[in-house]
Amino acid sequence: MRKYQYFIFITFIIGITNAYPNNETTACQTPNNENGVCIDIKHCKKLRILLENQRQVPSVMAFLKKSFCRHENGIAKVCCPLENSLLDKSKPIDMKEPTSDITIKSSKLPSQETCGHSNSIDNRIFGGRLSILGSWPWMVAMGYQNLNANSQELYWLCGGTLVTNTHVLTAAQCVSNRKAVRLTVARLGDLDLDFMVNDGATPLDVPIDSIIIHEMYNPRENTNDIAILKLKNSVSYTQFIQPICLPIQLDMKHINTTKLMPFVAGWGSTQELFFSSESRNTAMMEVQIPIMDINKCKEAYANGYNVIDDRIICAGYPEGGKDSCGGDAGGPLMWPKENQYYLMGIVSYGFISCGEPNHPGVYTRVTSFIDWIVNKINNNFNMRKELYSIFVTLMIGIITSLPYNGIIIFTDSIVSISQVKLNHSDLEFVSKNKNLTKDKDEDPVSKFPTQAMCGRRNASSFRILGGSESQLGAWPWMVVLGYQNADKNDSSVQWLCGGTLISNTHVLTSATCVTKTGNKVLTVARLGELDLDNMINDRAKPLDILIERIIYHEGYDTQKYNNNIALLVLTKSVTFNKLIQPICLPVSLDMKKVEKSHNMPFVAGWGSINASPQNNDMSSTSLMEVQVPISNLTACKQAYTSFKTVIDDKVICAGYPEGGKDSCRGDSGGPLMWSKRKQFYLIGIVSYGFKECGHPGYPGVYTKVSSYMDWILDNIDD
Repeated sequence: MRKYQYFIFITFIIGITNAYPNNETTACQTPNNENGVCIDIKHCKKLRILLENQRQVPSVMAFLKKSFCRHENGIAKVCCPLENSLLDKSKPIDMKEPTSDITIKSSKLPSQETCGHSNSIDNRIFGGRLSILGSWPWMVAMGYQNLNANSQELYWLCGGTLVTNTHVLTAAQCVSNRKAVRLTVARLGDLDLDFMVNDGATPLDVPIDSIIIHEMYNPRENTNDIAILKLKNSVSYTQFIQPICLPIQLDMKHINTTKLMPFVAGWGSTQELFFSSESRNTAMMEVQIPIMDINKCKEAYANGYNVIDDRIICAGYPEGGKDSCGGDAGGPLMWPKENQYYLMGIVSYGFISCGEPNHPGVYTRVTSFIDWIVNKINNNFNMRKELYSIFVTLMIGIITSLPYNGIIIFTDSIVSISQVKLNHSDLEFVSKNKNLTKDKDEDPVSKFPTQAMCGRRNASSFRILGGSESQLGAWPWMVVLGYQNADKNDSSVQWLCGGTLISNTHVLTSATCVTKTGNKVLTVARLGELDLDNMINDRAKPLDILIERIIYHEGYDTQKYNNNIALLVLTKSVTFNKLIQPICLPVSLDMKKVEKSHNMPFVAGWGSINASPQNNDMSSTSLMEVQVPISNLTACKQAYTSFKTVIDDKVICAGYPEGGKDSCRGDSGGPLMWSKRKQFYLIGIVSYGFKECGHPGYPGVYTKVSSYMDWILDNIDD
């Protein structure tokens, strides 16, 4: 074993030495104010991937320009975040400095200049009240799934605090011995957990990758009640998502806390007795409370098993009435210092009724666990990743130490050195081959447009209660599918189905539109259209793109119409413009519950405007739209009980009980669209309905997109 470790050490040193011959690296600050090192962009995976894959995005290029740190020997260097670079030359602690300035170093933590800034104007809140958007941008709501229910519904049962772009601090009780539920996701940047409330927030849900519970956590004594969550994806900081400062300065251990008035925030109960879900609060609440003397706190809890010592902080008013409560567990106790907030405590426990006089809330004292936190954050990796990193380091060292012929070999792609052109005034990627190899570990969700840009339409009105003609740009993701007759020797096209643009190369439609179509062959997708009659001047500039590949669901049943979904791959990438845009997909887990909302979705298409299209085909050449209410699923099952079709949780039924407004033949494959904060999401795909469109008591049936997100992602990734 000793020889093996020696070999790894020598390999690492050789790789590092050869990878950076005669190059001095200096510390720097990234545009996100993270600690970084100034190196060649070819050795910074994070920025290099941005350069290769998103150079056409103006904001990305602006970020890369801001990342420029110096120019050396004709090479432009960028400030690479330390966790992404191979070298870490962080300045060591100068022991000659005053002890009050000595801090515990961790390259993973945000810099002390940038953390802990609140966007709230009012920093003195003495009574419990609703929080303001951006007041506590490090607040995290933790989502759990019920293991005893076959449902993806999330329950927000605990809080947490963002301390780095991949780590959240919470209480051990929130992640230990939770038998009925499982923690699956962390939500950042939210204000009101009820997604029907328009609070201006754009929350981000990030899956939990791993959980680290303190080794000495004792649930009976409630000691060492602390845990770290490692997020699956790195978080980009925004106005509403920021890390809090950790009290890593050693002098913070000796602060006289008895005179402090820290803040507590969370989504916990607003009632004294927290026993039922009815008392839970969906809006973030905040309160400011005083620190209580530790001896008085010991007396208050003398009859229990709880241990009150220097590892905890007690806080609350002697007269009670203001306190953290059930559901706040794991959340932060925050202390302001010179316009920055520090995480001083983690909500642990309290008396059985919240805000009880002379029974303060008890918080895990963060300063007592700083060494444990920093150690776990810095060493949170597995052996496989370590060996991979060592292998890559060795290969870079060997390759860069040899003469080269103009080829740079990266860890995951091969690019000619002539393709990379960097200087201090600009960062430009000049590619002779546009089909560069992408990162093999690329998240398939990254192939979709960002949630900030998708689902935005250009129509002036957002509420259409009756069927009517659409406006140009109202539904820029609408696709009409063109078919050619295989028995005819001509190029004429019939427009028979609809679809929805979800990325620059993918369209979602129904399996009905691509299977058993007889002599009609799907060949083309038309985007940006309004009226299919080319004699009508509708000011549209439609784009026709050939279909390269059709993928329909392997479980599609033509008799039962279940799994009625298909994916079309276009032959070329689409350039988005004002009239051609992608819709948002319901990638957030809480979007699975949209059918419970009172928000009425929209349907659009070029289908029939006749209730009995099979008798008299009156297809519309103009794009039509209608807004329909979501129907009760049980009532929908009863309506179609005499048919072979399957009505389950993989479909949505929508339509007026009295009928008259509905999707119809020709609309198949088109979108059922749901509006949320001025963006539209694809929640359904037109599947089927009664033989007479808009018949009373027979709602239209739509494939529920959220039930097929895994299938969509898997097939887009392939």
